[in-house]
Amino acid sequence: MYSRRFPRLAAALTLCGLSSAAYAQESLPLCETTIKEGAFISEATLYEDEYDYVYVSIWISRQLKDGTTIVTDDPEADFISQVVNASTLKFKFNYDSNADGEWGYSPQMGQLWLPGFYTTNDQGERLEHQVQVQSFRVKNTDYNVTTDAEHNGNFMYDYELPRDAITAMNNFWVMNEPVQVIMSLSPNSPSAYVTVDDAGWLKFSERINSSTKGLMDDYLAEKCDPEYACFFTTAAVHNIGLNDDCWELSYLRRFRDTVLQRTDAGRRAIEIYYQQAPKIVRQIERRTDAKLIWLKTYWLGVLPTAALAQLGLNGLAVKYYERLFNTLQKLAHS
Repeated sequence: MYSRRFPRLAAALTLCGLSSAAYAQESLPLCETTIKEGAFISEATLYEDEYDYVYVSIWISRQLKDGTTIVTDDPEADFISQVVNASTLKFKFNYDSNADGEWGYSPQMGQLWLPGFYTTNDQGERLEHQVQVQSFRVKNTDYNVTTDAEHNGNFMYDYELPRDAITAMNNFWVMNEPVQVIMSLSPNSPSAYVTVDDAGWLKFSERINSSTKGLMDDYLAEKCDPEYACFFTTAAVHNIGLNDDCWELSYLRRFRDTVLQRTDAGRRAIEIYYQQAPKIVRQIERRTDAKLIWLKTYWLGVLPTAALAQLGLNGLAVKYYERLFNTLQKLAHS
């Protein structure tokens, strides 16, 4: 859906009444935890949606630079090794309940992140190429991989894997069985067989399970404090589907640290913000028009303030911020 690929465009069209697209952020993140061990990184976030449905979203990354072997007749074997070492296998599970109220893990999606590479043609033009991923093999079964990988903005290409491939991979890694990625540098190049071992997946999956249960226990004990989602700037960008590392929040943080922190008035404004913002968010989240409020907050407050901060127009940035803060305070108490 275009709302996921172009969140700012979708939000603008919705605000102008030109689109009825759903907002990209439909649930509020509450708790999160990160686990790192060996080749694996797990990032789990507990969500509660507008219908009080609770689930844990778990993204797992497996770096291919560790625990892989490559077999190929391609004379560019060393270069293929560099590509593989810079690649990552990513997959997502949800821990949620089914229609019978039974809790368990369900595969959502899988991705293979591979870097592009460059060649220079006879005219001296630099051309970017995608690695040709032919299949994802688990035991004796080949799973199709999307050939029209999308550039994800991190100098990497995303190749999507089917959910049944993720299930099979999990089952065989638990038994210490490897999986295999078959790729080539071009349609006419020899295939490279990249074998990816389990890298201690069984032990790591046990840690994920323990961590996930811990998030659920914290939620049931009302210990989940949405620290990173409690401020209205973050709530606004999350509402349209942007991440914490978006440029808007990056410039607002820089503005806070390099401008506001240097004056008594600025430090006082930061102190008030940290005291009041979580309360404002909680009050607004209870409103039926919360999503529309966050949409307007982004376009009429967060975006222009960040743009002014980026341009160094600090006085105007402060005025926009103060106006936004006062508006949200009134809405929270209305």
